[in-house]
Amino acid sequence: MSDQVHDTQAVIHSAKCDAWEHLLDASGIRENSFDWLVIQCSMISGVVQGIVVLKDTATPQYSPVALWPQSSATPERLADLCEQVLADREGILVELPADGNSRSVLTAAAGYPVMIDDDLIGVAALEFTAATRTAFAEVMEQLQWGVRGLELLYRREQTAKNKNRIERLQAAVDLLTVVHAEETFQSAALALVTEAASRLQCDRVSFGLYRNRRSRVEAISHSVDISRSMNLVRNIATAMDEAILQRREILFPPPDDQMVVVREHEALARQCGAQHILTLPLHHLQKYYGALVFERSGKSGFREEEIDFCRGVASLAVPALEEKRKNGQSLARKIMDSTGRQLRSLLGIHHLGAKLIVILLGMTIFMACILRGDYRISADSTLEATSRRIVVVPFDGYIKDAFVRAGETVRSGEILCTMDDRDLELEKMSYLSQQAQLHSQYQEALAGYDRSKIRIIESQLEQVDAQLHLVQTRISRSRLAAPFDGLVLEGDLSQMLGEPVERGQALFTMAPMHSYRVALYVDESHIVQIREGETGELLLTALPQEKFPFSVTKITPLTSPRNGHNVFRVEAELVKSSPRLRPGMEGVGKIFIDKRSYASIWTWDFLQKIKLWAWTWWG
Repeated sequence: MSDQVHDTQAVIHSAKCDAWEHLLDASGIRENSFDWLVIQCSMISGVVQGIVVLKDTATPQYSPVALWPQSSATPERLADLCEQVLADREGILVELPADGNSRSVLTAAAGYPVMIDDDLIGVAALEFTAATRTAFAEVMEQLQWGVRGLELLYRREQTAKNKNRIERLQAAVDLLTVVHAEETFQSAALALVTEAASRLQCDRVSFGLYRNRRSRVEAISHSVDISRSMNLVRNIATAMDEAILQRREILFPPPDDQMVVVREHEALARQCGAQHILTLPLHHLQKYYGALVFERSGKSGFREEEIDFCRGVASLAVPALEEKRKNGQSLARKIMDSTGRQLRSLLGIHHLGAKLIVILLGMTIFMACILRGDYRISADSTLEATSRRIVVVPFDGYIKDAFVRAGETVRSGEILCTMDDRDLELEKMSYLSQQAQLHSQYQEALAGYDRSKIRIIESQLEQVDAQLHLVQTRISRSRLAAPFDGLVLEGDLSQMLGEPVERGQALFTMAPMHSYRVALYVDESHIVQIREGETGELLLTALPQEKFPFSVTKITPLTSPRNGHNVFRVEAELVKSSPRLRPGMEGVGKIFIDKRSYASIWTWDFLQKIKLWAWTWWG
């Protein structure tokens, strides 16, 4: 009996040593779960059986990947425990009914989840026996620490995958650099396939474009001139067509579980002697535009990581190559391709929005060519008074009072302001005194019959009367009155009371109330269409709800700059007026020319500019 126990322990020890050796070179959690389970069961006394359940990589289902012992394990006893751990996402310890007739030994099961960050990837569970329930916690603690080994195996596997992925990505980026280093499309395509053939140890790598439902080989590795092998080029092109038509990658010889047509690939293999062919159709912007064909002789086929590398090349380098091809096209070719794309989108079964827009645009153009409307020329406009009157200072003096200011309306004869007339009154009194003295002297001369003195005094009286009349006239003119009913446009003397003014100095500017003209500033490109007598409408910024008709009366033959354009001044007379109108109001005036189609109205300015530009360059 002791020899049998010794042999069992030796077997367990040997299995444990083998498991440690396997874990040192572990490649993944699924491949080494059994080795971990052997070591874990050997470290815990009384273990009856153990199981490791992991999530499938392709589906979200969980399945057993390791059982111990392999010959006599009964995982059904641990199935409910594993499901409970997966549901609760935490460790569980339960006591099980003992097998056999022994009542002194307790049987229990412990399960613990395998968590990577917040992702539950599996469960490890053990069935064991113990003499007392106090040993249950020790087993649970040992299992909890042991699960960290499974997490480590998972992370090592992911690290190795990430390293391979980074290496493939780096190689694809290097190929992208090779493509960008070339100037033309042909040289870039040749550099791409040659570099890819060297990195993948392929006999030949070919790149082709798919145009007009057939492929055309553009570059073959290590071959500058591809026209020398026409049969080979034709077979490569048909192999590309075969992959593009089936909308899938083709690996020749195909795996047993794939149903794919490889007739053209088989013909290519017979001609060139390649045992393994990989064809990748290139898809971009919802269409297939080319393919890559990799050929390799020998017994070693394309591994999965090599196929991933080829996909990386197709996703990174080939779009850059396609961009070089488009940039290298001539302008005429680019226009033809763009026109073709637009026509395909317009005539195809898709792009309903584009079709609706084209239909609406066509209907709009058709209606614009048929319907006729008023052709009117717009111009910035200003309302002006037909006449102005300036009230000036009649003589040198001082402002005494001011009764109106700019913006007020006045009636004819209404006093606008008065000038200080105190000096004039004193001068008047002086002349009246002289007149009285001369009358007295005149009476004395009459009494003495002194004819010579009478004539002298008469002359003096006439002179004094003239001076007195002049002074009285100036006094009457010191009260400045409105010459007519109108509006005071300029003049505010409220801040000039007592200030000296000179003869002829302007004090007020007035305009009549109901006599206006419209000044329109017409661009020089439209002036030839305007004639005197044409009618139009004026819309003022201050009165947008009312339109004022007018008639053109004068076209000034001189230009002036306005808002960066040369304009002609056109004067028009208002047909009707309004008491709300004021000189200086601005707005937009439209002069009616004639009736013409809306297409002619909308395109007239553009056509005139085209004619001028064409005459400048080719006239």
